Amino acid sequence: MSKVIEVEVFKYGELSDGAKQKAREWYIEGMDYEWWEGTYEMAIEDGKEKGFYIDKIYFSGFYSQGDGASWVGFVDVRQWLEENCADSIGVSAWCQLIQEDIVTKNIQVTANNAHYCHESTMSFVDVEDNCEFTDDEAMQLPSIFKGMSVATVFDLIVNDPTCPYKDVDGITQAITKSGKDYARDIYQRLREEYEYLCSEEMMLDHFDANDYHFTNEGKLA
Repeated sequence: MSKVIEVEVFKYGELSDGAKQKAREWYIEGMDYEWWEGTYEMAIEDGKEKGFYIDKIYFSGFYSQGDGASWVGFVDVRQWLEENCADSIGVSAWCQLIQEDIVTKNIQVTANNAHYCHESTMSFVDVEDNCEFTDDEAMQLPSIFKGMSVATVFDLIVNDPTCPYKDVDGITQAITKSGKDYARDIYQRLREEYEYLCSEEMMLDHFDANDYHFTNEGKLA
């Protein structure tokens, strides 16, 4: 014979502090969907404007030592220079050397995420570090540098006081710092999104929209 058991239920605001805590914990545990996808998509699109072409993002978070974010893909060196450096003859010379395949076009970005996901797991490596040329080789493509020898173009870079990078290693180091800074920015975006989704405001909106009721212990009725 079936029995009807009546259970008194409450709206979230009617619960005791202890029961509210139980309800909050249930709400946060329920965030097992891929809430980060929108942040990923925005970070990938914004990265393209900086010359960062991101294939994948990793993160762990948010309140433990070693938490952070990293990304893998490649950096378009010419685009990065154009986006991050003021116009100068030296920077233009770098861009033309890249265009003519004398200096590496891309820097590969990898990440070792065996234990952690933060930016220090990232590595930035020239993927065309075997570019071969002679100092007297002439620039070929249409530009203000056409016909100049490679040695002359490098001299323009070295002698330009406004050009921040005098060698390829300097560019790679700057790109490495910039790429890791962007990983930290991605992590901050993810953390802000998570904290927003876990906020009291969002939780209450969710409870109201779904007309949730709880037992006096904070369990969903």
